[in-house]
Amino acid sequence: RAAAPVGAHVVRLKAGDPGLFGRLAPELAACRDAGAPYTLVPGVTSALAGPLLAHIPLTAKDTSRHVAIFSGHDPAALHYPALVHLDTLVFLMAA
Repeated sequence: RAAAPVGAHVVRLKAGDPGLFGRLAPELAACRDAGAPYTLVPGVTSALAGPLLAHIPLTAKDTSRHVAIFSGHDPAALHYPALVHLDTLVFLMAA
């Protein structure tokens, strides 16, 4: 916040998609509140890029009609009986 009034350039570099399980909303709000201009550059999430690089399709015409991406930070919060009805599940940050 201190850099905005003096015209300094600030970079927040994030790998992947900054809007997926990131802190995008509060970081953009902080920029707006500070009057700091920003450029948002979309990325490709590892939830899609990883399987693609391994030649694993997340959806396929005959076997997987949908894909869901979950945060693994709080496994107890997931409703597992509902998950069994989904064809493809991707868990990020799961330990």
